[in-house]
Amino acid sequence: MTVVPGIDVSRYQGVVNWRAVADAGFKFAVVRATLWNVKLDETFETNWNGARANGLLVSAYNVIKPDVPAAAQIDFFAQALVGHHWDLPPALDIERDDQQTPQQITQCVRESLRLSEQRFGRKPIVYTARWFWNKFVLPSSEWAQYDLWVASYGTAQVVLPDAWSTWKIWQYSGNGHAPGIAGEVDLNWFNGSYDDLLKYCQAEAPQPSGGQRAQAKSTLNIRNGAGINYQDIGDLPAGAEVMLRAVDGTDVWVQIDANQWVALAYKGERNVRTEAGSGGLQIRVLADSLNVRSGPGVDQPLAGQLKQDAIAPLKAVEGKDVWGEFEPGRWIAIAFRGERYVDFV
Repeated sequence: MTVVPGIDVSRYQGVVNWRAVADAGFKFAVVRATLWNVKLDETFETNWNGARANGLLVSAYNVIKPDVPAAAQIDFFAQALVGHHWDLPPALDIERDDQQTPQQITQCVRESLRLSEQRFGRKPIVYTARWFWNKFVLPSSEWAQYDLWVASYGTAQVVLPDAWSTWKIWQYSGNGHAPGIAGEVDLNWFNGSYDDLLKYCQAEAPQPSGGQRAQAKSTLNIRNGAGINYQDIGDLPAGAEVMLRAVDGTDVWVQIDANQWVALAYKGERNVRTEAGSGGLQIRVLADSLNVRSGPGVDQPLAGQLKQDAIAPLKAVEGKDVWGEFEPGRWIAIAFRGERYVDFV
């Protein structure tokens, strides 16, 4: 049997080191996005961005609650995925009865699947287990048209609900372990080769994103611009890794080589811009010419000059007011008032 390893995660995994997950050979991740129509998983954005930045194929799931109208649940799920390009089709987690009858549960499941296909343009994946499905969902030939992600533990062969004769993803452990995750995590196999997985995702093999990996030293406010005056729009947990796409600020020095530093911004004047290159973040000089100094500061000895449009790698950042963007419109303080909040990793 040819299979591809993957994991699924939620807030219960805490801070995930996605680089370690990718280095261990996991190729896809399904991230919990929402619980019915009331809650966005607080680690959704961090996990989605971390998995994507480190070259994993990604998707998301919603936990279905059968005593809540299907339309409200799928609308909430779809809103959470706005602006997020999924690879594997979105999944619906169907394993709650909430004291509803099989008839009520079946109606909610049927409507949730229909509306999900309508919203996402592709049939959703059904996550469930034999013990639940056979007991709480009424038999129908329609279920087999949906790909199955089945929870089946402790056996050499997968145990399927009666409605299916095959599986697309097998969650074979609910208490596994993976590098980069401190506690237990669900482990999965995709049924097929990596080429089969790419074909299923209608995608080419993803590559780790260009940029600079950074790790939060403490919980950080996320703002919608590069500065303390911008709106607070969320938090980045301590220990979380993000891929920085840009660096900005009013007092910023960047290292481009050993003992070579330039002022990205000094006294509020912008001299260079940052951009993502194939090997990470790089700078492009905006000024007619720019002094290169042997350390981060105008008091450091002059070590050369860069001309306009010159490009150099960004190796380190120092300064009193330094901000990093890790996705469009989402910024964190690298340093503020001289205190460092982020380490490059």
